[in-house]
Amino acid sequence: MKSKIKLLVISLFVAAILSLSLGNIIFSLLLFLSILLIVILHFLNKEVRSKNEINRSLFSLDPTLPRNFDYLVIGDICDLGDLIPKNSSSICFLSPERTIEGSFLILKHVFSLLEESNGTVIFVSKYKNLSSKKITLFDIPFLHPVTINRLGFQKFLKKSRFPLIFSPISSIKFLICPKPMRKIYSDSFSHQALEDFCKERKISIKLFAFES
Repeated sequence: MKSKIKLLVISLFVAAILSLSLGNIIFSLLLFLSILLIVILHFLNKEVRSKNEINRSLFSLDPTLPRNFDYLVIGDICDLGDLIPKNSSSICFLSPERTIEGSFLILKHVFSLLEESNGTVIFVSKYKNLSSKKITLFDIPFLHPVTINRLGFQKFLKKSRFPLIFSPISSIKFLICPKPMRKIYSDSFSHQALEDFCKERKISIKLFAFES
């Protein structure tokens, strides 16, 4: 637990004890409930962040670290089911309400994880998010600082440290990981910029969408 939060919890605890000693039971209970809420929010927020943070070692130059995956999956949380063949290696970057725009930005920083000239990237999005330019707090940890500054996402960088506070619904979805049924998948959309990017790098691409 960070020092500022520890200090706040300790201060509230001392205030609660003093209030209790003075006979103010109701106020003491409110302070103890506040402490409990702060602690719960802190650990839930930590869990959301830890589940979303990429293993930075994947981007190091150490040749012994995992790379050359057959499949790279980026997009909304989903049940991949039969989309990835058995015995194939894969790595996924999924989060609630991730748009194609956010997925494209992430791809630009992680495509090197794929098998050269033989890898496949799979994009998954809800139909309603196909044309959205929205960037979510869960996209930020995967972007390079230069990209964040260039696109003016500094405000998202600060908020991404507290996803449970600034994006509570998506954070809860991220923890629960709801998965749509396989049968609603449909590769019925295209994205020229994505396709051109992958073609230049000899990456196969598959685009899937599903209903909300």
